[in-house]
Amino acid sequence: MSAGWTPQDPHAQVAHPQGVQPRGVQPQGAQAGGWSPAQAGGWSPAQAGGWPAPPQPRAWSAPTHPGPPTNLLAVLAVAAAAAGATILLGLGSIAAVVLGSIALGQIKRTGADGKVLAVWAIIAGAVTLVALAAATVIGVAGFVSIGQQLAELGP
Repeated sequence: MSAGWTPQDPHAQVAHPQGVQPRGVQPQGAQAGGWSPAQAGGWSPAQAGGWPAPPQPRAWSAPTHPGPPTNLLAVLAVAAAAAGATILLGLGSIAAVVLGSIALGQIKRTGADGKVLAVWAIIAGAVTLVALAAATVIGVAGFVSIGQQLAELGP
């Protein structure tokens, strides 16, 4: 141990400004109503030198104002984009771009929520349309190439 350092007694009382007591610590001579950890032999802030009790977490409460409603066309545009990427390849993607564009106009005019949904629906629909067009071009080129090779072989 270094010179000049002495361990502090964890049971020593800490001096507080006049009339101020840390939370959870009763002034000397005061009777605490009810059960306390110190009575049960557990740890208490007074035993640890008067540290205040940790803050209690706040209880959750519902917001008083939920905010603007989400635009229905933006939600439908996202659903159409999902359908356009899976089962309705061309139709769903076209619907996503159209519904998303209309939703953006409505959102701008009314101040409703859902701008991010509409933008992502437009992006997903456009990407799916580009991928579908590329796959169509590659497929047609493949069929043409196979047809030319079969024609060269002859009967």
